Amino acid sequence: MNKKDFIRKQASAVRKELLFRDEKDCKIRQKVLKLISGMNADSLFLYVSMNGEVDTIEIIRKLIGRVKLYVPHTSQGIMRPVLLSVPADKIIPDRWGNIYSDEALLAVDLKENLFSADKPSGKYRIDVTLVPLLAFDGCGNRLGYGKGCYDRFLSEAETFSVGLAYDEQHFDFIETEDHDVPLDVIVTPTRVIRRSLLCP
Repeated sequence: MNKKDFIRKQASAVRKELLFRDEKDCKIRQKVLKLISGMNADSLFLYVSMNGEVDTIEIIRKLIGRVKLYVPHTSQGIMRPVLLSVPADKIIPDRWGNIYSDEALLAVDLKENLFSADKPSGKYRIDVTLVPLLAFDGCGNRLGYGKGCYDRFLSEAETFSVGLAYDEQHFDFIETEDHDVPLDVIVTPTRVIRRSLLCP
């Protein structure tokens, strides 16, 4: 077992046995909503929480109808944002976090709809992206599930990336590779950790 897999296993166990989850989710949610409000964000891309991830369903309930909300749809290893068009209580994620009810989505390719003429690179343009993770360090490095979906997305996006995590998921050092994309901010129940300019 390599070091990343060891940390994944350890972090998954910690998250699974977490106490006072609802209280911690509430504190994270308050910080996230304050952050989004302070940025005057008009668009938000966020995961649909499952399997012990920091809850995002309540964030969706708070923001739907107020900002454009996009959720991930992954097919053949490629994750694309699609516009959420129904109330949060109708959201049913599959095992990968996709919404499997077609009623819940407007299939929108943001590379067409958010393409800016002054950005010929054709990158996704979303104000804020909320990212799930298993582990993180103080430099904004995250350890996900090993598929690379969010790293690929963030490398193709102009967005402010925010990782959602519990304090117990903090590790001193997360080993990175060339394709890994650090997060701008990580929000936990007790902290808002901004990536230091001193980090490599």
